Amino acid sequence: MAHPFRRLFPFVAIAGCLSVLIWSVSYEKLPPADFTFSNGTEIKSLDPAVVTGQPEGRIIRGLFEGLVDWHPKDLHPVPGVAESWDISDDGTIYTFHLRKNARWSNGTPVTAHDFVYSFRRFLDPRTGAQYAFLLYHVKRAEEYNLVSIKPGDPVEIELNPTAAEKKERNGARGRLLMGRAVAVEEVKDGDDTKKIFTVEVAGKQRRFARKANELDDESIEDCRQVLLDFKEVAICALDDHTLRIELNNPTPYFLNLMGFYPLFPVNRECVEKYGWPTWTKPGKIVSNGPFNLEFRRIRDRIRLKKNPHYWDKKNVHFEIIDALAVESITTELNLYMTGKVDWFTSAPATIIPELLRQNRPDFQPQAYLAIYYYRVNTTRPPLNDPRVRRALALALDKRQIVEKVTRAGEIPADRYVPPGLADYEEVKARHASEIESAKLNRNVKRAKELLAEAGYPNGRGFREIELLYNTQDTHKQIAELIQSQWKEALNIDIALINKEWGSYLADQRSLNYDISRAGWIGDYADPNTFLDLFLSGGSQNQTGWGNDTYDKWIKTSSSVRLNGKEESEIEAQLRKQPNWNENDHPELLKDALDKARRLKRMEQFFAAEQILLDELPIIPLYYYVSKSMVRPYLKGWYHNIQDVHPFKGMRIDKKEKRKFLEAEGL
Repeated sequence: MAHPFRRLFPFVAIAGCLSVLIWSVSYEKLPPADFTFSNGTEIKSLDPAVVTGQPEGRIIRGLFEGLVDWHPKDLHPVPGVAESWDISDDGTIYTFHLRKNARWSNGTPVTAHDFVYSFRRFLDPRTGAQYAFLLYHVKRAEEYNLVSIKPGDPVEIELNPTAAEKKERNGARGRLLMGRAVAVEEVKDGDDTKKIFTVEVAGKQRRFARKANELDDESIEDCRQVLLDFKEVAICALDDHTLRIELNNPTPYFLNLMGFYPLFPVNRECVEKYGWPTWTKPGKIVSNGPFNLEFRRIRDRIRLKKNPHYWDKKNVHFEIIDALAVESITTELNLYMTGKVDWFTSAPATIIPELLRQNRPDFQPQAYLAIYYYRVNTTRPPLNDPRVRRALALALDKRQIVEKVTRAGEIPADRYVPPGLADYEEVKARHASEIESAKLNRNVKRAKELLAEAGYPNGRGFREIELLYNTQDTHKQIAELIQSQWKEALNIDIALINKEWGSYLADQRSLNYDISRAGWIGDYADPNTFLDLFLSGGSQNQTGWGNDTYDKWIKTSSSVRLNGKEESEIEAQLRKQPNWNENDHPELLKDALDKARRLKRMEQFFAAEQILLDELPIIPLYYYVSKSMVRPYLKGWYHNIQDVHPFKGMRIDKKEKRKFLEAEGL
């Protein structure tokens, strides 16, 4: 009887087989890795502060470690660099106790001061961290990041290295002048607007501006930037091994955030010695995770080597890991079939039906907290018209996408936030009729009416729209299908634009697109991780859209409280329940009030999501399922709601591997 893998060969392109030969030659020139996986694409950077993608996250999780780790089974927070933590009774103050044996890869201790430096760098506007908003829960962090300072605020002035006062190369400190009509002046300089800050420094008034030499005023000193003094931000090292963070409001998911890779620490000495991006290069980068960066070969692989200084090295079972950069999922499959990789993250759609039919143990798709959608550049006509955006959404047959292209059990998306969040599902059940009437199900008749109302009857006068996607077979197939659906339903022309990962990300950030493929995996199990992406001007928004009411619902979500009347009503209802008794009342009341507050918060998210679905700066397409193929001999790899798989704890069962490869004839 033929082995099940043999049945997959008809689905695999010859070009893919040829590409394996290239990888094989590369592979044979190197000492073999203990574990090899395909990372799907070239990564943008290894700097935790500036990246946003899953491919980057996989590598960074191997190189760096945050205050907490995520357990590989269910991603609940477990000790990382912090061996323990305390949370104040009101849920706003976190005190992390760092382990004394945590080390950087150069052998020096990891301290609380490293985290203060790293969080400051992460929030610094010049870093350009797209995830900076994650720390806005911290007192005054948002003001620091957005340069939102007012008269009387203590400030720090970052001087240029060429400034006359070399002794102030690390910056001067002062106070934004009070009692002055204009403490921050704005001066028009051609197309640019320059801000001039008047600051009292050591009892003297001084004026600062970026590129002051371009202004006709010698009294204005040159500087890189003027920021709120970081001492005002509620992140501080109480000593070398104690870090204190104070939040504006209780934030249920804050501890989980500390295990998210953008908030991992970086080594100050390394960053300042080499500068960006040189500090991330092999031979220079200093990290604190279970692995070190041995080398990186563009269009080939990243090789990681076990970090001998890592505090928990006994639970690191691989000496060498190879992460291959493979754009084609057909090539990934070939590498997997020929035994060159142990895991790859996305099986080709063409073979998924056969994989499911075989019920293979190495392919078990599961739903997780992620959505595939299209961004719409709302600053470009005709896409600036909500009627046009709704027409585009209603003209789509999403079921064709999941049945003809992805074919792994994905669910067509009729809303934005993926299902599965318990409290949010309870609130959605309360609004079942509203949800039903607002669903984005296919309605070509209404789509045509909306397009005509917008001035484009039967597509006449509608310019050609460009649809941007990053290099991957599935993205291309989806784009081609949607191109044909929009042409057939609305008689409009769509040009497909394919770009590699880095250029694709850059075009989205600069709004250099009409419509763009996007996807989002929840960073934590809460609707906020999806909905705060579209705050006005947010770094992850990248649609040009904004709505004040939407912003209000999202920004106030973490400070939701019950009023006195609500609390009294809940207590009265509790006393009427059959399981109530006086002895248990305090605990029962605490639980009831906590749940009521959570659901009230979810109501705000529901209101915000309704606005998003009314105005449609995005077009939801489908909810993901995981499509990894992973060898059964790889232990410590678990399905979870965010499809995150830490390398620490993984291991190869060598005996099982030998049996498996022999059975495969490899």
